This record gives sequence, C-alpha cells and structure tokens, in this order.
Amino acid sequence: MTTYILKLKVIVAVILLVSSGAHGSDEVKNSFVCGQREDLRLISVEYLDPPKAVPCRVVYTKTQEGTVEYPWNAENQSGYCERQAQYLAEKLSGLGVTCREGKGRAESNNPL
Repeated sequence: MTTYILKLKVIVAVILLVSSGAHGSDEVKNSFVCGQREDLRLISVEYLDPPKAVPCRVVYTKTQEGTVEYPWNAENQSGYCERQAQYLAEKLSGLGVTCREGKGRAESNNPL
C-alpha cells in the first residue's frame, strides 16, 4: 500500500509540474525533473502574470516529503527565476542526483 501511495504522489507531482494550473500560473517554462523512482524533485518557473516573464517564482517540489517550496522570486528582473531554476538543477546534479529538463506537457509520460 505504501508503494502505491508513493507512486500516486509522483504521478500527481509530475502532472502539477507540467500542467498550467498550479497557483494561478498559466505558463510553466524551464522545468526540471530530478531524482529517481519515488524520490523525485521537481523544479519549475511559475509566471504569475503570463505572458509576462515577471513577476515569477521558482517552485521546488519534493515528492517523497510532499512539500512545495518557493526558494526564489523576482518582481522585475527578467531571467532571474530561469537562472535560479537552472542553478538548483545543476546543484542537485552535482550531488549525484539525475536531472533532466522538462519538455512541457508530454513530460508526464516519462519523468526520468
């Protein structure tokens, strides 16, 4: 039963990563899926006033813990959130975690 619940969490998290709906955002770009099996880390840039690039925030989801964090945001500095999302993915990769860039909605079929 525990394995089923973890798989369900992963599926839901991946859907949230690639969907347009979370927290009022209409567009998600620069997304990354990091981790392995049930322990996925999802990184994405959320645009709060699409199609404008700012304001934005970086969304960091830890699927196994069931937590969502917003480590960085920008009110008027275009490109900042994208750079920080890339930085976080590179930092996790440096720690030995497998990361790959998301490719939009199709990503939910094969996260890693």
